This record gives sequence, C-alpha cells and structure tokens, in this order.
Amino acid sequence: MTKISEEMINNLEAKFFFEDLTSKYCRGLDRIDEDLLRSVFWQDAEVDIGIFSGSIVDFIPFIIETLNSSIRSSHSVSNFLFEIDNNFAVGEIYVHGVSSFFNEENVEIDGHVGGRYLTQYEKREEEWRMTKLRFIMDWNMNIESSALWNQGFCIGVRGEGDLSYSSLKSR
Repeated sequence: MTKISEEMINNLEAKFFFEDLTSKYCRGLDRIDEDLLRSVFWQDAEVDIGIFSGSIVDFIPFIIETLNSSIRSSHSVSNFLFEIDNNFAVGEIYVHGVSSFFNEENVEIDGHVGGRYLTQYEKREEEWRMTKLRFIMDWNMNIESSALWNQGFCIGVRGEGDLSYSSLKSR
C-alpha cells in the first residue's frame, strides 16, 4: 500500500489551485473581467501571448481593448501538467479558444486557435498566483460564422450582466 505523504497532499492542493487560476484567467478573458484577470497574477508577473509581451500591468489594458473589438470569446483548457518545487511551479496547459469578430467586409468570422499555456507560479504568504504566462500556438483557423440556432437559448454576455455572476459567489 502506498503511503500518502504530506508533500503529496500539498502538491495535489497546489495543482487544484493552478487549475483554478487557469479557469479564472480564461473566465476573465471571456467575460472581460479586469479584476478577475488581475487576481490571477502577482503584480510583477510577465505575459507573452505572441501579440503582446510585457508586464501584467500593461497586459490588462491591452487585452481588454483587444477583446472589446471582438463579439465574443470562449476558452477551454485541458491536459494539465505541473511540476512543483516547494514554493515554485511550472505548468503546461492545453487551450482551445474561439473568438467571433467582423472582418474587413463586415462578415462575422469564428476564429479558432489551439495551443498551450506555459505557466510559472509562485507561492507568497500562503497564496499561489501566476508569475509568468506564455501562449504557444499550435494551430489556428478562421471560418465564416454559421451560428444558426441562437434562438431560445440564454446567450452569455460579457461583464457582470452575465448570469454566471448571479449564481457564483466568487468571481
């Protein structure tokens, strides 16, 4: 029988926090929630997503402006892999993102992108947050939107007007 050590329990707990931070990051993007995005990173964190590379302080206004130019977005994450060394950790997380926008001819386009987040975390004063996030794109495609069954569904919106804000106690 395998004995469960305190280190194993601490690592499982840390992995839970890393997945939660990643989910909050994606939710912050999709809902364009500046406060939620800030809560995921330490103030001195760095972000490199290809179209932006720099501090989290400069990234937040950049990504808010970029996302506001699109119609909607949705990020899904999977395949979490983490390595933990005391109060530091690194991760690789697969991501699939979809964003809808109007092209130059005013045609609605659905952009799909697949890739990975390479992340770094640090635990400070008993709290884990990201210190670095890098996006590696593995593939992408843009296709004309074919959304035909929007009728009868509750459609998500950006910001606190989304129904999820009234059902989730913490953002």
